[in-house]
Amino acid sequence: MSSTSVRSALLAVALLLAMSATSLAPLLLVQETEAASGIDVRPTNFDITYTNSADQSKYRLLSSADPSSGGFSRPISLFVIDGMVNVTSRIQITVQNLGNTASGSFTLQLVVIHNEYSGFEIFNSTLNVNSIGGGGTTTTSTNWAPRYGGNHTMIATTLVANDDNKANDALSRPLAIGQLYDNADIQGSWNFATGWQIDSEVSLSNSAFHIGSGGTSSTHGQNWDRSLTSPVLDFSNAHPNPNTYGKLGFFYTGSGGSGDGIRIEWYQASSGNWVNTVNNGFSFDGVVDGDLTDGTNWLIQNEINMPGGTSQPGFNIPPSTLSSQSQFRFRFISDSSGNAQGYWLEDIVLIYDEKAWPEEFGVGMTHGADGHARRGHWAEHAISITNDGNITDFYQPSLSGLPNGWDYQFVHMSGSTILPSMTIEVEPGETFNFQAQIKPVPSAPVGGQSATATTLSTLHP
Repeated sequence: MSSTSVRSALLAVALLLAMSATSLAPLLLVQETEAASGIDVRPTNFDITYTNSADQSKYRLLSSADPSSGGFSRPISLFVIDGMVNVTSRIQITVQNLGNTASGSFTLQLVVIHNEYSGFEIFNSTLNVNSIGGGGTTTTSTNWAPRYGGNHTMIATTLVANDDNKANDALSRPLAIGQLYDNADIQGSWNFATGWQIDSEVSLSNSAFHIGSGGTSSTHGQNWDRSLTSPVLDFSNAHPNPNTYGKLGFFYTGSGGSGDGIRIEWYQASSGNWVNTVNNGFSFDGVVDGDLTDGTNWLIQNEINMPGGTSQPGFNIPPSTLSSQSQFRFRFISDSSGNAQGYWLEDIVLIYDEKAWPEEFGVGMTHGADGHARRGHWAEHAISITNDGNITDFYQPSLSGLPNGWDYQFVHMSGSTILPSMTIEVEPGETFNFQAQIKPVPSAPVGGQSATATTLSTLHP
């Protein structure tokens, strides 16, 4: 009887407290507003530049940094890459204080994520930010030489404990890192068929690759089938199934007659054939600029960057052609009538998503105490998988070495079955615990029996 009374009293108090909290809610809101710090900092912009003038001059035409200081004008959004692999760039972040109180000095975390993998940080740095007055802005920056080419994501996050608005603390932006850049100034290892040459008279910088007789009065011949072929390139580190298409970007100008144009073709080592990217049509043709004596107009082609994606500068690269023996060529084809100037190609850049290096992966596996089993019954054995790598990985466990007829299965600690078709997702540094259940046959002999549990990474078999 006394116990029941206590429970009722406790319930009544709980209801009273709930009613009091409800009535005080407006007062609490007022107190929180009065306690606001007046600080609201947020990152607003990324700016990426090369750290030395030689790199800036070499890569500027097709990089995101504004090239106008070099005398070249293009729409600010018309670029293929932000930087080059193994080339140092400076990443500058603009930070704004929307509040009315000086922020004091604080830190900002800059992370770059590889887009082809979950949780794969290829760069992580903490930057110092000077105090920002109310309504003011400042910048912070760091230098970085990317070791992975391809498509990534930058995320900048301000770290201020008493920031009034945590919702705007993070800013993200795509980051494109190229693997090959050729200014078309020298022949180098390119193979020039007859009719292809280097022309310094029509160029964005020093010179351009050209099909035709050269100069502003250039013409091309009839019934030509002549290619400009790249050297053999080792792209064996390309991701086999990328989320984002590889891109071949360049500026071009000039003109071809009706029925004349250029096909971009890639050598497919597995078949020994050249693959045309537009089903045997021309990658580009027609007139870009029919009169080169009054200045020159240059174009760069746009194609979608992924299935269902948006158009981005550059021609898509078939993933199956990226190998240790990759090559591509510009194949100029003309018919028997109507000649024009030919075409000029300037600044050629290539970008594709790379697969992670083997050393980025690692897994550890341990087991608990040996179990004891009865004939025809399940025995449980605890197993732990630890992801020792840098990438969120997916594992498939297996068991071998059991006598014929013995059965086994893997189960979650909750008891649900891990089917053979399932994978176990484990983030870097994390451990996943589960069980191996083993059932001896009814006629199993008394004594010890060993088996081997293994786990396989599905990302890096």
